[in-house]
Amino acid sequence: MSLGGGRNWMVKKTDSLRERAEREVHKAKLNGHIPEINTELIHELRVHQVELEMQNEELKESHEELTSLYSQYYELYDTAPVGYFSIDKDLIIRNVNIKGAGLLGLSKEMIIGRGFSRFIPANKRDKYYNSLIEIASSGELDDVELQLKRNGTLFYADMRIMPVYENKEYRIVITDITERKEAEKS
Repeated sequence: MSLGGGRNWMVKKTDSLRERAEREVHKAKLNGHIPEINTELIHELRVHQVELEMQNEELKESHEELTSLYSQYYELYDTAPVGYFSIDKDLIIRNVNIKGAGLLGLSKEMIIGRGFSRFIPANKRDKYYNSLIEIASSGELDDVELQLKRNGTLFYADMRIMPVYENKEYRIVITDITERKEAEKS
């Protein structure tokens, strides 16, 4: 939406709010809640007061909706049974959920802002970088099995890497598959 389109919406919303406020003041006058004073300034102040009260009510409703959406986001993202990572165009971790932090054995604060490759053994990084290059050129997601570092030890991970083009970012979903890999070796 263009900026002009947004302004037109705001003007319409304000006009509608103004009309509703005018009706509320008129109703209050008819019901005797406002003494009849025929000055334009008093009328404008009352209308403005009602407008502000209506805006405040709308803000409260918006706040409640945002709180509900945040709660849903938290449940879906942060408490998911798989690790979620948001990686920016410079391959820096911008967000990680609780499970992702747990997979790497660190707190979220110690992970965010660091390069994702830091958690990949040096001899496995080419596979990671090649996957990112392939994803960037094909535009399709890719599954990569890779070893990752956790507290000085290695574990096997299935990584589903998805490109996010509008932000030139990647989303990575990680599942620990160490048990399966160990069973395959037996």
